[in-house]
Amino acid sequence: MTHEILDHTADVGFRAKGDTLAEAFESATRAFAEIVSYEEPPEATDTIEIEVDAEGEDIEALLFDYLARLIYVQDVEGVVVVDADAEATEEPPRVKATLHVAPTRRGYMDIKAPTYNEMLVKRDDNGWTLEAVLDI
Repeated sequence: MTHEILDHTADVGFRAKGDTLAEAFESATRAFAEIVSYEEPPEATDTIEIEVDAEGEDIEALLFDYLARLIYVQDVEGVVVVDADAEATEEPPRVKATLHVAPTRRGYMDIKAPTYNEMLVKRDDNGWTLEAVLDI
């Protein structure tokens, strides 16, 4: 499982990889955390359970909805998402995750929303790759 932050002209993007779809979503969560925390995510102090279901849609919609839920959790719960333990299925497109979170402090990046711009979901012999751009 790996992730990298991608250069983008106005927003910020990432590429996350994993042997399985669940591992790719876990990598995406760590990329999200790195973006929000400016590279150094804090130590998690609590967990929050979420489930995202994109029934009737595809994995791209699932990725979009998952990222939107991470933003929602941070905004509503007053926490920073640090990591996740995820279970994911392709059919139906669904992610259940235990989010590892820490209290919000000043200095974190405010993510407005995920975008479909340059979004990529790809499965090949090396596993899964998820790419997304976040509106900041």
